[in-house]
Amino acid sequence: MLRSAILITSLFGGSITVGLTARVYAQVSSQLPPIPSATSPQSPGLEQTFAVQRAMAVARHFLEQQQPVEAVKALESVLQLAEGQPGYLELLRQAYQAELKLWEQKGGTDPRIDQLRRYIDLLQQSPLHSPYLQQLENSVPPKTSSGVAPRAAPSAEAGSSAGKSEVPPVPNVPSSSATSEATGLNLPGGRSQKETALSEAILLFHQKKYAEAAQRFAQVQVEHLSPEHKTAWAYCRIHRALDRLHQKAVNPVMIQAAVADLQAARDLLPENAELRRYAEQALRVAQQKAQHVNASTNQQQSLPVCAEVRPAETASFRVIGPLRPGQLEEIGHDAEQYRQELFERWSGPAAGPWQPKCEIFIYTKADQFTQATGLSPEHQSLAQVKLTEGHVAERRIHLYLGSDEWRRSRLKRELMHVILADLFPQSPPPPWAVEGIVVFSSGPEEVERYQRTIQSKIPPQDWMPLLELLELREYPAERITVFCCQSASLVDYLIRTGGGEKNFLIFLRDSQRYGIAAALRRQYSYVSPAALEIAWKRWVLRGN
Repeated sequence: MLRSAILITSLFGGSITVGLTARVYAQVSSQLPPIPSATSPQSPGLEQTFAVQRAMAVARHFLEQQQPVEAVKALESVLQLAEGQPGYLELLRQAYQAELKLWEQKGGTDPRIDQLRRYIDLLQQSPLHSPYLQQLENSVPPKTSSGVAPRAAPSAEAGSSAGKSEVPPVPNVPSSSATSEATGLNLPGGRSQKETALSEAILLFHQKKYAEAAQRFAQVQVEHLSPEHKTAWAYCRIHRALDRLHQKAVNPVMIQAAVADLQAARDLLPENAELRRYAEQALRVAQQKAQHVNASTNQQQSLPVCAEVRPAETASFRVIGPLRPGQLEEIGHDAEQYRQELFERWSGPAAGPWQPKCEIFIYTKADQFTQATGLSPEHQSLAQVKLTEGHVAERRIHLYLGSDEWRRSRLKRELMHVILADLFPQSPPPPWAVEGIVVFSSGPEEVERYQRTIQSKIPPQDWMPLLELLELREYPAERITVFCCQSASLVDYLIRTGGGEKNFLIFLRDSQRYGIAAALRRQYSYVSPAALEIAWKRWVLRGN
């Protein structure tokens, strides 16, 4: 019995000895293989595996006994050993759900409720799929008794001179159950926002969602991070940088973003010689990659890749480009302001900062913008949002700089594209509505420009029938000017005459539920799309 108590303490770090009796251990232990002898050359790896198996068995027992809090403690105590095993993570999700149900039955507004919901949401998200990420993970060999041996990753580009880079060994990170005491973040009455961010960072790290983990680590003041957490954050940034460098369509701005990550990773733990070696090696790869890109485009970079690069960081944005730090910060500040304003206008206050953050890539050369986006320079901007099972996994805005006024208009336009992914994560609005919304959000001058075009440049006989416009599911390339002008004009009309932006979004959601005709009757009292077409055309031809 004494041996059982000692063994339990060694397996779970003493964090759940209260409430975990020898009887519980005996019940689950009989179903598992014995712990191997310490003389076995494979003992460390096997002990790790068996520790996770026993924790899972204990957690299942507690869940059967309707003790989800103890189940969560058992599972969190071996989080750093589980290495993202799907079965373990699924059981952890079930334990979180059971604990959440317990809290909801009690009622109240305990901070733990929101925290559990966030954890469950994180565990339900699938990791991003990237061919290089898979190669990178495959390049890390299994742990041995002496730790993890690094190994060369695949070359950045077959046949290029970009060279090879090594992936650092995956560090061991303390579980979230050990975070409070180690960091001093614990506050009376519940976890602080920074402690929650750190717990989520650790969870994402063990799920191998390194880019998202890096975002969470960034929310915690560096002085609150243990050396192990700093090492994990550095690993995440190196991982993210290498993923950027190995993308097919890499460009100087993306290289600068990778360099910024690598420099930050190198500086997190100056005394860690091994970490610095990996970061500096990757920086050399970035330099070679930049030379390769410059040679292929016969261009010189406006900002040398070897220079110190520091993106501007705000609560929801990361701004990267060949500008002075003050200019990047100004763009980040504007983006935060526009984000708040647009959320307020269309749906209500934003729920909180974006995670993952929205990356804004700034371009000062037309060819770099084209290389990154595949668009001609006259497009000026592009928004990209990657959704995974209804959750935003990546937000990006590409912006080719013109005048300050033009830049503000384009930034608002692309931000509205990103916001729409938040507001309609499962089923996006139809193209006419999206186009009209982003034009309306760009500002009154932009709306007026579209209205003038449809009034004076496009004869009414060339307009698309309204029902055809409403039923389009793709942008009509052959009639794109007519489509865009009509869409902007129609959305402007419905918003200005029918209750504002928020009511227009209600109309769009009703359209998804009941169909366009029923939604028009419910929100705007039009008996049919034909009735709307008559009223809208009269409004346009009268000059609004």
